[in-house]
Amino acid sequence: MKRNRKSISERIFQTESVESFFRISFNFNKEERLLGAYKCSLFTTAGPNKGRVFITSERITFHSKKFLKLSTVNGEVAKFPYKVSVPLGKIKKTAISANLNKPDEKFLQIVTVDDFEFWFMNFGNCQRPLVSLHLAISEQR
Repeated sequence: MKRNRKSISERIFQTESVESFFRISFNFNKEERLLGAYKCSLFTTAGPNKGRVFITSERITFHSKKFLKLSTVNGEVAKFPYKVSVPLGKIKKTAISANLNKPDEKFLQIVTVDDFEFWFMNFGNCQRPLVSLHLAISEQR
């Protein structure tokens, strides 16, 4: 009999509602509203990291689908999800870019005020999260 070896994060992604998963995964204030959640990948130096991006009235966050594994100083393995949280007020620029070799492959680029870049990819439709993000930014200002 083959055992199901899905990570805890994968099981949560499948069983919890999107909003409850967001609220469990990130600290939030009671006034913060979830405006959209989208399956995607965050491009890192190690390559694309699958997960979900959450756009709220206060910030954009990312939570990886699988856990990262790191060795501790005493030789144990620590597992944790890859998480990113950027307050909307720290976003300087957003844009959609296309892969020159694969024009159908779109990227959502976010640049922060300190010039740090985040590249999200593998959306079903890249326009929807961009619209949600622009709506959130305009509501905050």
